[in-house]
Amino acid sequence: MVNLVPELASADSRAFWCHQAFTNMLDYGAEHLKLRRLDLPRNFLCGNNSVAEYGKFPANFLLGVSTPASEIRFRRQMRSRLGEPITVAGNPPVRFASASLEPENETLPGFPLFLTRVVLNDLFGIGTLRITEGLVFAMSYLGLSRWGLDLVARVLVSFLLTELALILFAAVIKACLVGRQWGADHATPFWSWKHFAYFFAQDCFFVWCRSSLQFFAGTVLASHVLRLMGCRIGHGTIVLQPLQCSDWNAVQFGNDCVVDGFLQFHTFEGLMLRVKRTRILDRCAVNFGATVMGGVVMEQDTTLVPLALVLKEMNMPTATYEGSPAEPVTGQISVSSGAHGDPGSSERRLWFESSRPDRVV
Repeated sequence: MVNLVPELASADSRAFWCHQAFTNMLDYGAEHLKLRRLDLPRNFLCGNNSVAEYGKFPANFLLGVSTPASEIRFRRQMRSRLGEPITVAGNPPVRFASASLEPENETLPGFPLFLTRVVLNDLFGIGTLRITEGLVFAMSYLGLSRWGLDLVARVLVSFLLTELALILFAAVIKACLVGRQWGADHATPFWSWKHFAYFFAQDCFFVWCRSSLQFFAGTVLASHVLRLMGCRIGHGTIVLQPLQCSDWNAVQFGNDCVVDGFLQFHTFEGLMLRVKRTRILDRCAVNFGATVMGGVVMEQDTTLVPLALVLKEMNMPTATYEGSPAEPVTGQISVSSGAHGDPGSSERRLWFESSRPDRVV
């Protein structure tokens, strides 16, 4: 968590914050730095790119992806017992109906799973995984030295072979641990072998494919690497941040799309990992800083402006969307979807027009 100061932060049981979460307990002012306390009670979940301000938050609180929240609007009322479940998302935060945030599966991890995590995460993940590139390069270079190639040729060929081998390693790990189907619409408990295998495969993907995907970012060549990992990406589609496509089997992009946002196709709810496929159809654009969550369907010729937030399982007819949560810019939906035989296009257009506070239908 960015700006977290451990000495003034407290976390109760089952408090969880995701990657790239922020806090403002280290408050930068014009003349002084203010250090404030942060209290994360029981069953507190902080989503990716969210901002948890300082203060005492309520228990059973789920702070959604790309959502800021402070104790001014959400303050703990009682310490003797847990409060009602609260789920907020958007900017400014909107409160949604919420089920209990208590874990659906109370089974604690056994010693075999714990030992496997120590060996693979702590020993292999930290000690060996990050030096694999150097080991493969050294082996390739020594093997090519017997062929009589000059120094420059050996270095170039060894570099290309190393990157290709790392991509293949990541694809094999993903195929063995995750498979070709898991992640389209699946869930697994937090303390489970499937959860561990899924994120271990992601760790390998981030380390072994980082160099190649960063080099190919913004080109169609990155799509070829992602297809090898199991992503469904159409022709002419450009992904400017290809490492965001780490929920491989949940990625389905159409043709001629541009994707330059945050892709959050998995969530944690009640200590359950849930992954659901997101479908972005032909000629769609996800601009910089926009967030798309799992289960979303974006119809063709749809545009998300920068910093828009698309919540889970939203069905987005053809239009240009802005805001957090996202809504049509003009309040109207293009009738082009109805031209393809969609009988519900007029009803959806009427719903979006009536949902805006500045329009009366």
